[in-house]
Amino acid sequence: MKFTKHVIFLLNIFLLGVACSTSKPEQPHWYKGDLHAHYLPPGDTAACACMADGYARQGYSFVVVDTACPAAGLTKGRLALPGSECVDEHGVWTTAVNTVSRIWTAVALYEEVQQGNTSPNVLAYIPQTTGDLAAHHLRNIRRAGGLAVLSRGTLNRLAPETAAAIEELQFIEIFDGDTLTEAPWDSLLTRRKTVFAVAADTSLAGRAWVMVQADSLTPTCVANALEQGRFYASSGVMLSGITQAHTRFAVEVDTAATRKQLPVALQQGCTTDTTRYEITFITAEGKAAKRITGLRGRYESRLGDGYVRVRVTYSHPVDSLVYHAWTQPWILTF
Repeated sequence: MKFTKHVIFLLNIFLLGVACSTSKPEQPHWYKGDLHAHYLPPGDTAACACMADGYARQGYSFVVVDTACPAAGLTKGRLALPGSECVDEHGVWTTAVNTVSRIWTAVALYEEVQQGNTSPNVLAYIPQTTGDLAAHHLRNIRRAGGLAVLSRGTLNRLAPETAAAIEELQFIEIFDGDTLTEAPWDSLLTRRKTVFAVAADTSLAGRAWVMVQADSLTPTCVANALEQGRFYASSGVMLSGITQAHTRFAVEVDTAATRKQLPVALQQGCTTDTTRYEITFITAEGKAAKRITGLRGRYESRLGDGYVRVRVTYSHPVDSLVYHAWTQPWILTF
């Protein structure tokens, strides 16, 4: 297997030199982004241009792309965060976000030994189990200064106690455009481990993304917002408000923005029937503490909740599919 390849850091000239301010502005912006590192043949200008066009049509502000992509490929007002896909034995799959450093995997080390580039002694230190390999990935990504996202498939293969023991585990993928995985997330949160959930579109079909509230569209600002949990994941539902004040939590749906995110063929069938929206406040053990039909939901936490997170669903009247939004969790201290 080839070493994972890294992206060229690309940024429109009007963004060059813009730093993330230390003070939070009055009106931070929401940016749509895809954190899954997509592999493209290095140097394939046509593939890069096609990908950039696809993201532009779907309104993305930033993407993570794993390729030595020509500069012409992502210059349409989109920020390309440097990163890489990290694939290893036992189906361990992670994404490194916002780092250009090489992320060493077990497979890469095996190749180095086979090619005579390093001593066979390193093999004694290569992790063997799925959990150890996942921890190895996340640790190396964090050491390289990147944000580490554990894939949905890898998360599903880890026992809850194994995943909770990985110190560097901070981001997990719960939706990959096809399959939803929420139970492991609730298991980690119930164990008092703060983990943020990501939706990532592995097929470039515009079916999953994150909405990040950042001061400006720069790598530093986007990475800082992600690190602080100032984002929500979505497969179609868009939110206009997410608030928390001590024990009170509230969310509000943006129906106009939601309609625009649906496939064009379904936008006309998107009705204003608010009964098709359901807001669920979820607490410890994945319990649905409160369900509300409509566009606005409020909840006041109680002793024993442990944490509060919100899932919003929209059931489309035409295709019968369900679209979601997932807020990041609030860990309670009482």
